[in-house]
Amino acid sequence: MAGKRNQLGAGVILSYFSQGLQILVTLFYTPIMLRLLGQSEYGLYQLVYSVVSYLTLFTFGFSSAYIKFYAQAKVEDDPDSALKKVNGMFLTVFSFFGLLVLILGIVLVIKTDVVLGKKLTSDELETCRVLMAILVTNCVIHFPTIVFQNYVIANEKFICLQVLNLIGIIINPCLTFPLLLIGFKSVSLALVLLAISVIKFFTFAIYSVSKLKMRFDFHNMQMGLLKDVSKFSFFIFIESIVSTINISLDRFLLGRMVGSISVAVYAVGGQINTLYTSLSTSISSVFTPRINAMVASGSKKRELSDLFIKVGKIQFSVLLLVLLGFTIFGKRFMSIWAGEGYENAYYVALVLIWPNTINLIQNIAIEIQRAMGLQKYRSLMYLGIAIMNIIISCIFIVQWKEIGAALGTAVAWIIGSGFIMNWYYSRRIGLDIKKFWLEILSMAKCGIPLIVFGVLMQHVIEKSSLCVYFIFIILFAVLYAILLYFFGLKKTERITIKRQVIAKLKR
Repeated sequence: MAGKRNQLGAGVILSYFSQGLQILVTLFYTPIMLRLLGQSEYGLYQLVYSVVSYLTLFTFGFSSAYIKFYAQAKVEDDPDSALKKVNGMFLTVFSFFGLLVLILGIVLVIKTDVVLGKKLTSDELETCRVLMAILVTNCVIHFPTIVFQNYVIANEKFICLQVLNLIGIIINPCLTFPLLLIGFKSVSLALVLLAISVIKFFTFAIYSVSKLKMRFDFHNMQMGLLKDVSKFSFFIFIESIVSTINISLDRFLLGRMVGSISVAVYAVGGQINTLYTSLSTSISSVFTPRINAMVASGSKKRELSDLFIKVGKIQFSVLLLVLLGFTIFGKRFMSIWAGEGYENAYYVALVLIWPNTINLIQNIAIEIQRAMGLQKYRSLMYLGIAIMNIIISCIFIVQWKEIGAALGTAVAWIIGSGFIMNWYYSRRIGLDIKKFWLEILSMAKCGIPLIVFGVLMQHVIEKSSLCVYFIFIILFAVLYAILLYFFGLKKTERITIKRQVIAKLKR
């Protein structure tokens, strides 16, 4: 038991460290990579990656089911035999999925020109064909890796998991830079990704079989077990479709309708949204075990609402600082970070992060919904949002290119997450949505002086030296903290913070 606690504790610490390192690597590595690579090559990589990412859907949601059925096998009368059957079934199924992806991947390589459309030159199409072959191979290797990786997670060997993640984060730029310098261009990104996947596959497989004694039974496949897994995975599969569409759709549509340059600009703006999202999920993930325990113990909906509001306010306090800060200082930041040619990336990021804030401050509701076994409605509703996203984005791209693609996604998010899901959280789950938004709006008022500050100082901020620019950012952060404390928080919350600070100072 102590060993498991140590694994969990170390895993959590390494997880936060990995997340922080990933943000730092992204901030420092991306601008250098963009300048070495060029807009067109980066756009081609992002375009092909968006297409190949759809092949990961051929897990059919099964990857999320392994840990559940591993736990069930452990409580069987003969757990060793049951676990061998589970392992054998999952490895067989995922190997079949991998073979299916390989066949589809070969078709994609042969028909690259048909898939990507007529906006690319013959040289660009040839580069895309090479990228497609490498990334499809990477995807095929990923499928059996999932089984071994989930076995490691099920055994709570979090140190191994996070160490491998850290290695991947570190070696990515270390291998990519030399390849870029000798002229491999976008192919270098794909080759490094493939190398990391190969390392992970062999490490997880060897560790699982030799260290954790993972065993398989391929002869007694139980169709009933496969049926149960399929039922469990169905709505997870739908959510995966939606997630993949939301992440990759815009880049694919831009590639077909506009060209590689627009894909590159959109991808850079999308990276800001990805970093923004990570700030929220790192907070909400800590509360997931508590939510499942509360639901399992029959906690009242009022208690769940209180936790929902509490976590949402914590998330909003962090996100509001970044949201307003990027809105005011982001245009100058993007010109420094991404360089010339990526001016519209600022507007792409703005259009994405503002409506995404609704999703992020309410992602605890998703965990509550899953714990209550009510994921069906959300899955189907988000599928509708994804379809809406496709239609709106196609219309807007014609008029506004990469900004139009972001607008299509934003409109779909506002309608789906902002209105429909809030209605559902209130009526079906029983969360106090009215109180939630009153609390959030009460906090948001502290941002009004900062917006005024940003508007008045915008010309000075854009034309100032780098030193003055960073001084403005520091002053902005300090001013935000003061305004949030005195005008955004309740008296009881200020007292709690004061007590915690005093307690730490006395130590």
